[in-house]
Amino acid sequence: MELFLFEEGILLIHEVALRPRNSGHFTFGPCVASQIEQYLHAICGLPLGDTTFLFPVVRMNLLGNLWGTGRLNGIAA
Repeated sequence: MELFLFEEGILLIHEVALRPRNSGHFTFGPCVASQIEQYLHAICGLPLGDTTFLFPVVRMNLLGNLWGTGRLNGIAA
């Protein structure tokens, strides 16, 4: 669950998901075993899967209103 706590004391629930947050989004293509497969194996007491990357991958979090001008840090979107 992802939560935001505002200065006014308001607690906002932003996301509820059956996965270990965003930490493994990049595992759904380039890895032999995805984060969901690993998660299910772990909670069921099964051996974990192969964590080998099949090809390189990069993941970035983009926070805030970065797309307001149609550009991201000077790069055309």
